[in-house]
Amino acid sequence: MGLLTTIASVYEQLDANEAARIYVLDCGLRAQQLKHLSRLSSTRMPNLELRVAPFKHAGTFARNRKMSGSSAPYARVMLARLLADESRAIYLDVDTCVCSALGPLWRTDLAGCTAGAVVDPFIKVRANDQPHSVILTEEERSAPYFNSGVMLIDLDAWRARNVEAKILEHLDRHAGAMRFCDQTSLNQVLCGDIHWLDERYNFLVRHGRWQPAMTILHFVDNPKPWEVANFHACYRPWYRVWVRWHLGHAATWWVVPWWNPLHFWLRPIFRNYVLGSKPFVSVCQLLMRLGLLRWIGLSEQKITSYTSLRR
Repeated sequence: MGLLTTIASVYEQLDANEAARIYVLDCGLRAQQLKHLSRLSSTRMPNLELRVAPFKHAGTFARNRKMSGSSAPYARVMLARLLADESRAIYLDVDTCVCSALGPLWRTDLAGCTAGAVVDPFIKVRANDQPHSVILTEEERSAPYFNSGVMLIDLDAWRARNVEAKILEHLDRHAGAMRFCDQTSLNQVLCGDIHWLDERYNFLVRHGRWQPAMTILHFVDNPKPWEVANFHACYRPWYRVWVRWHLGHAATWWVVPWWNPLHFWLRPIFRNYVLGSKPFVSVCQLLMRLGLLRWIGLSEQKITSYTSLRR
């Protein structure tokens, strides 16, 4: 569902006389999903060419930590190989939503750098996610750390500078020693070879962090918009695209569990409006006094963490 909505959001921002070519990195999509993608693009997106690039190299990354249980993020490491006929590309994760035209980003001068990216506001510097076996200078430790969910890439430079081989070597040498294996390896190999982009091109939505008028919203927090309903304003652009493109197509209804009231609707209501509220805190304090926490299977530490969530 994230993939479908990301593609639709890109298409919505195209001018009537613009055309785009989108490559879907197929990391195990089902035949039904591929069929629906093809039907959607051919019937409702006339100036968009959709191509599927099979990613058959997941075994190469078997020793590395999976992200959300999947090896799909490692596909971007081999982007220059998978898009052999292209010289430039904008890479987008499937948990992104494009809110304005991508033309200005596409035309950005990379000033000789291999890629353009945005500083990750949560990790910030390279020292915050480096394997202990990598010795960094003080300058390298304080170097900005970028988020690889959105990148503008010079694929010719990627090939000429042998970036893929260098990343694979780094991953093989430090497998399991990094939280964000592919992203940290990209930061290591491309250090000094990144053109820094404005935050609007990869605005990371997390813990209610939100600003309007961003070009690309990146929903890095869990759960994702298609997993549970979220009533924060930052999720509205994603839901608007989903409603316009998918609500009228029964083939995609099953992907979003809107029919499951406990999971999709009541859970976010509890999380956003009950957890940490004054009545909730009072009930928790009463449970603590009565010594009932162990009886109901909750630790005092867990309850205390719940009561501190309200911002």
